[in-house]
Amino acid sequence: MTQEQQDADPRAEVLARASRTIDVAPLDVDRVVRTARGRRRTRAVLGAALAVAVVAVGVAVATSGSDDAPSGPATAGAVEPLPEPPPGTKWVGTDGVVVAVPQDWPVVESPCGGNAPAEVVDGTAAASVDCSFGGGQVARVTLAPLDSNPRPSTERTCSDAPTSRCQGGLVFEERGATVVVQTGGPDARTLMDELLDSATVLPDGWTTVPFASFATVPQRVARLETAGFDVRVEGDLGNRESVITHPPVGQPVRTGTTVVVSAAEDDEWDDAAVWRLSGDALPRPGDTEVATTVSRLGCNSGVTGEVLEPDVVYGPTAIIVTFSVVADRGEATCQSNREVPVVVRLVEPIGDRELVDGRCLPGGAAETTTLCARDGRRWP
Repeated sequence: MTQEQQDADPRAEVLARASRTIDVAPLDVDRVVRTARGRRRTRAVLGAALAVAVVAVGVAVATSGSDDAPSGPATAGAVEPLPEPPPGTKWVGTDGVVVAVPQDWPVVESPCGGNAPAEVVDGTAAASVDCSFGGGQVARVTLAPLDSNPRPSTERTCSDAPTSRCQGGLVFEERGATVVVQTGGPDARTLMDELLDSATVLPDGWTTVPFASFATVPQRVARLETAGFDVRVEGDLGNRESVITHPPVGQPVRTGTTVVVSAAEDDEWDDAAVWRLSGDALPRPGDTEVATTVSRLGCNSGVTGEVLEPDVVYGPTAIIVTFSVVADRGEATCQSNREVPVVVRLVEPIGDRELVDGRCLPGGAAETTTLCARDGRRWP
């Protein structure tokens, strides 16, 4: 970006500086806080319940920004053009509200993100999870429906230097959307203000591709169609969750655009599973192991099958454990599937945090089932 461009728009200078000082590409997969290690086959778990790339809007699909121009229906007519974001940035948003973020910032469908230095994440379930922000993180933008965060704070506050942490929010009641920005470091306040001040409502005729954290393909398709999109599914995707969309989630598009849902880079896919505590030994604050039993959620003739290592998110008030099992595409009858004992090994003691089944979070595969009584809280 030239100095002339920066002088023309002061927001661009701040965002460009943030982009230069944050190591976001290539993304280090090992930085994702998870315990999914040593699976029996090598799998790129991009886009699962804990996706790798993040721009805060919480676990099943990861998509990065795209330079592709959004394509609208031929009948769009004279639609007001989409405003250009400041140089070096892209629009990302929800429910027709967008924020300008540096182009390299990843966007992920996960309530707590992937612990990348700068993120945009799907905050649909963030309020119930209470995700932490800190460590080496410099910025997180959380986009969420208003009904998932009924009393968001619009106050902009910062802690004292030198470990400055700032947080601020915006509410767009007419769109039913909220934007929450968290920043850290010496430029925390400036970056927070610039991100929040860039937020805007899209012109008539424009909207954003909706997020669908934890949704299976049929659930995602239904959500897209309800939002007025034409949807095309490429291939036999079954009930998998790890998929990508084109245009990507969060990207501004013309109303009625066709959204293509296709497989993520990893050809293999997994089925959802739920869990409960096993035996009479209740968890204690100092424990780093939790005995569970896991069962496949969908119909599979009573067979749960191979249980994969869980994805684990560590928040200040809850630890979210999300299980998957190896997919089975064969015909099956529907009855209770056998419970398989699994010991979850944590990298942190439980402390006074709740243990939550990730499949029961808003939008999760089991959210509306009786298996998610108490909102999936397995302990206490």
